[in-house]
Amino acid sequence: MSNNNINLPITAVAGSVLGLYGVGLTFRVIAMRVKNKVSLGDGTMQFIMNYLRVQKEQPNDKAALAAASDIFGSKYFKLNSYIRAHGNFIENTPWIVVLSALVELTGALSPAVHRAIMSAFVVGRVAHVELGVLRPTGLGLGRTAGALAATGTAVAFCGAMLWQQWNNRA
Repeated sequence: MSNNNINLPITAVAGSVLGLYGVGLTFRVIAMRVKNKVSLGDGTMQFIMNYLRVQKEQPNDKAALAAASDIFGSKYFKLNSYIRAHGNFIENTPWIVVLSALVELTGALSPAVHRAIMSAFVVGRVAHVELGVLRPTGLGLGRTAGALAATGTAVAFCGAMLWQQWNNRA
């Protein structure tokens, strides 16, 4: 290896952990799609079609209509939750990893602080899914933790780089 290689160990480790977790989320979505026989979308079409079928076949059966219209009790709700968990992960993770690389390249934060912030981000992303979006109603403290970790990480990284550049201006 030449000495011209860029070494970003904090970003490399955190990005790898996040990448593997993202692959796991992808496989969970695939498994739920297969289980529920949904090739495209989140099962909304199947849910509506089932409701319309029940409405047509059992128009006076209030219990059957109530069961057919219960989105939280639907087998598709869990699929939708997995899709949203994966989608939110994809919405937040790539740009935080890019910011992490920029912080590491510019030296805007000490390695210890950078590592701590990225660790909090990784834990926050996992908490967002496992203790938030995938909870029975899609709510939980994990969602709050994940949102705070994502926004806090972005603000910390951007703020540190802006501060560094402001102080290094000519």
